[in-house]
Amino acid sequence: MLRRAVGRAAFSTYGNINFSLKKQRSIANVVKIYHDVHAMAPSHGTLLIPNEAPWPENVRGKDINLSRFRALYHQNRLDPSVVADMDALSFPWSARRNHWDVRFRALDAFLELHGPIPVPFDFVVPTNAAWPRETWGIDLGQAFGLLQRVGFPAYVKDEEMARFAPMLSHPRQRRPPLTPAILVDACRIYFTEHGNLDVPLTYRTPAEAPYPPYVQSLALGRHLQSLRYDPSPPLAVLEPLVREMQFTYIGPRWGLQLRAIKEFAANYGHLLVPHSFVIPPNTTAWSPDLIGLRLGNLVNTLRTTRSSLSQDQIQALEDEGFVWSVLDFLSARKLAALKAFIRVYGHPRVPQQFVVPHDTLESAWPVEVRGLPLGTVVKDWRRHKKTMTDDMIHRLDALGFVWDMVEWRQERVLQALTTFKELHGHLRVPPQFVVPAKNVRWPEITWDLHLTNALMNTRKADRVRATWPPHRVAALEALGVLAPLFATSTDAARHHHAI
Repeated sequence: MLRRAVGRAAFSTYGNINFSLKKQRSIANVVKIYHDVHAMAPSHGTLLIPNEAPWPENVRGKDINLSRFRALYHQNRLDPSVVADMDALSFPWSARRNHWDVRFRALDAFLELHGPIPVPFDFVVPTNAAWPRETWGIDLGQAFGLLQRVGFPAYVKDEEMARFAPMLSHPRQRRPPLTPAILVDACRIYFTEHGNLDVPLTYRTPAEAPYPPYVQSLALGRHLQSLRYDPSPPLAVLEPLVREMQFTYIGPRWGLQLRAIKEFAANYGHLLVPHSFVIPPNTTAWSPDLIGLRLGNLVNTLRTTRSSLSQDQIQALEDEGFVWSVLDFLSARKLAALKAFIRVYGHPRVPQQFVVPHDTLESAWPVEVRGLPLGTVVKDWRRHKKTMTDDMIHRLDALGFVWDMVEWRQERVLQALTTFKELHGHLRVPPQFVVPAKNVRWPEITWDLHLTNALMNTRKADRVRATWPPHRVAALEALGVLAPLFATSTDAARHHHAI
């Protein structure tokens, strides 16, 4: 047990993070729901939660960072009850190790079904009961080739390597080039079995009868998808598919792309599509012909090739709320949150722990900013001002943004003390005195300041001289709050009596 704890305390790039017990249990609940839906625990680094039941409303449409969750486990910083719950679900604490463990289970199944022969180059694990559920859709041909070229990961035991040695010792033969005749033959077999050519995008022909060897493990879904939207398809393929099998030819892909974007917005409530996002299988939330589409790549391509799109295409995307620049979008969202904070509280000085409330009836908070950790955003703005664009700096300056809160607090105290002395001729501030708000005799920056407390703090000479800049220390000396350093003890006593 001690060895396990020590192993989990290894170095992590997430060394400065921590999750409350409430957040740990929230993530554990998400993992359990995923397990209930998919019959296995998630191996993702980041899990994008669909905007639908059975997922809890407070996490719908959000990214759950399981990499950080795993990092806390390896640092021995998760609650033992949470760890026990995750272990009961066989949650993979190491994504890298799980990656290969799943592939070894797939190799075991392949070995049992086909014997000690090499895995074909393009073999993808089929989605049927002969294979473990967690292995479905894995590109086993690619994994097998990597083992042949590079070898096993260091943690794999000798007996496990020996089990696969007969498979790895044989060279593999590449599939012959795909011809129109091969594609048509594969389609005929599929049509005979299913009565249509509505082939899921990720579908590969099984590596078994009734498919002959030359069409086994063929990426039929992707080939038909390309054919369906090909602007100039080969007639030797298209003609028999349309005539014999009611294949639907559509033409260029724009319609499918726009439909995928609309469905993402409907499912998640936004269009901030992660770059790695692939439309998931086994869900009714997506059209069947979209499953497996690399939507993250598509969205990135649309952003980088905007100049090649027609005005109608651009308008159609913008009608859906398409995000052309993620950085600009996020900056605008953060600025909108700061403006709303100013409307609600009357100033731009956001507390560091402030989060825009989720459940609020106040119309001052736009829906799209709710849940935003605005205090953290403000802290990052101050920290990264040097790398910020001039336009962003000007926008924040126009809102009265405070770049240095320490400097602002010092200036506030100085102006309040100066004003009090101008009004009263001395600095004998009454106990519990608070600067009146909305009083034209007082600068706005000083309103609501507890001046009695502020004066007491500024009289702590050693600390003030160590932390305040010289010009402000000089201003305090000029006001008579601090005695000059060169003053004698008699002068200091006379000075204190004077104020």
